[in-house]
Amino acid sequence: MEWFGRHAGRLVEAIPEQLARAHTRAHAVHLTARLKKRSPYGSTLAEAVRENLADTARELDEAVRDVRGFEYAVINDHHSSPSNTPTDPSLSNVPG
Repeated sequence: MEWFGRHAGRLVEAIPEQLARAHTRAHAVHLTARLKKRSPYGSTLAEAVRENLADTARELDEAVRDVRGFEYAVINDHHSSPSNTPTDPSLSNVPG
């Protein structure tokens, strides 16, 4: 909980809902693409999760950083992304 500070409770509520919405979007893209491989699903899921986290950061008056064209939430001075969790401290901060 310390990872996200005063926003931890709000994020605990928001993230499962956001993941469900991201999955719905990614699944729709996968079905529309009509491909056997799941690459449309995976790339859409990752981008939707990044967008959702960035939107939530803005709602919480936290920072959003653009890194190579992708927006990443920075909540309580910690960089947040689909592959970044509190168990991976090497990814915890994005400069500036």
